[in-house]
Amino acid sequence: MARRATPRAQRNANMNDERDPTSGDDSRSDDDAEQLPPALLGELRSLYDVTPRVPAAIDDAVVAGARLRMRRHARRWRWFPVAAAVVLVAVVLAPALIPRRELSGDLTRDGRVDIVDALALARRVESGEPLDRRWDVSGDGAVDRRDVDAIAARAVSLEARRREGGR
Repeated sequence: MARRATPRAQRNANMNDERDPTSGDDSRSDDDAEQLPPALLGELRSLYDVTPRVPAAIDDAVVAGARLRMRRHARRWRWFPVAAAVVLVAVVLAPALIPRRELSGDLTRDGRVDIVDALALARRVESGEPLDRRWDVSGDGAVDRRDVDAIAARAVSLEARRREGGR
């Protein structure tokens, strides 16, 4: 059973029949082109010769403009890796450079006063090693068992937790 040609296929077939007789991609033979007068054949070939002829001065100006634009574009992105490195260094070093606020009784320096701080001070008090005056939480001028108790009481106090930000 033969297929019937669609209107689009018929239109494309008609367009193929109207091709330039001088072009090499025509399915017709060159015999049709040989039947044309030589003057007409020359005119047709000149009409279909679409090689653009650009003066050298215009071509040079276009190339120079393109090169200038590419240099500007390259200059704009030249500093990008440096800026990225600066941002990376700032992000990495910022926590170390920003001073932390010291909490009274935070011996482990983890940003909160908890039972681990009381245990650390109790071990140091019992070991007899030299104690830092900053660890005097009770305010009596001596670092002793009362400071351990004050840190432990603060660690389990709900009121102190609210003041520290609910940790």
